[in-house]
Order: sequence, then C-alpha cells, then structure tokens
Amino acid sequence: MIFKLSQRDTVKEILIKTMLFIVPGVKKTSLCLLLLAPLISYAVTIPNPLGDGTSISMIITRVTDFLFSLGLAIAVIVFLVGGFQYLFSFGSEQKTTQARNTLMYGVVGTIIMLVGKGVTALIVSIIG
Repeated sequence: MIFKLSQRDTVKEILIKTMLFIVPGVKKTSLCLLLLAPLISYAVTIPNPLGDGTSISMIITRVTDFLFSLGLAIAVIVFLVGGFQYLFSFGSEQKTTQARNTLMYGVVGTIIMLVGKGVTALIVSIIG
C-alpha cells in the first residue's frame, strides 16, 4: 500500500498523505485535530501590544508614537537619498534640482509630522 506523490502536491497534502499512510483509517478532521493538539494543549497568552492602559487617549498616544517613529525613519532615508542625489549630480542642473526637491520634500514631510504630533497631543490633552 504505497501512496503516490505528484509535483503539484502542497506540503499540507503530502503531510496528510503521509499521516494517512502511517495511521490507516484516520479521517482528515481527526488528523487536523491530532496536528493541532500541541497548540491547543500549550495555550500561549499573547501580551497586549498597546500595554496596560487601554483608554482611548492611551491608544491614540501609542499609535501616533509608532507612526511618528516610522515617519522619522522614512525622513532620514529621504534625507540620505537627497544628499546622495546632490552628491552625485556632478554639476548637472537637472539632477541638482531633483536633489533639492527631494530634500525639500523631506523637510516638508518632517514639518507635517511634527504638526501632526502636536495636534494629536492637543487632542489627547482635551480628551483627558
């Protein structure tokens, strides 16, 4: 009693065929329960990613802090790209203008992030 594998079989199908070959008479549902048993028996508690406080002001603060950190990382990348564009423009007026625009967009984006951070801090202070 040998089972055949084809090249189109997924890992799940191969695993099911193997288990059905090893343990004859096992249905797919009982096989799934058998495979999920370790996960069910060792239930893991997932910590709250927002921390202990779950008030609306705490959620707003945590989300905006994350977005602000992400925006700062992107701003640093934009400034580096603009600096390298300016460095490698070799006096070409078109490339120098493109580098200046990239740096200007980075500055404008950083200003928008700072204003947004201030607005959210104001909203959080009003909410309490």
